[in-house]
Amino acid sequence: MELFIENLKCSGCVNTVKKGLIAIAGVEAVEVDLAKGRIQIEGAVAAEIVRETLLKMGYPEVGHNTFKAKATSYISCAIGKIEA
Repeated sequence: MELFIENLKCSGCVNTVKKGLIAIAGVEAVEVDLAKGRIQIEGAVAAEIVRETLLKMGYPEVGHNTFKAKATSYISCAIGKIEA
């Protein structure tokens, strides 16, 4: 599955997205392209579960961004930097 997401700013964001998605049952691998805002997910998982997880972390699919998602992404980014 390939998705393009909003609010992906740095390596902290990448770490958060990878950690959050790999925790979903059925996800086997996650690749994140920071420059393109693209994620590639391997495994048997429903797209809606992935989208919901990304939104909760502040990284909605392109075209679905909100102020709340932007604010949440800054917190997720900081956590990703700390846990790196």
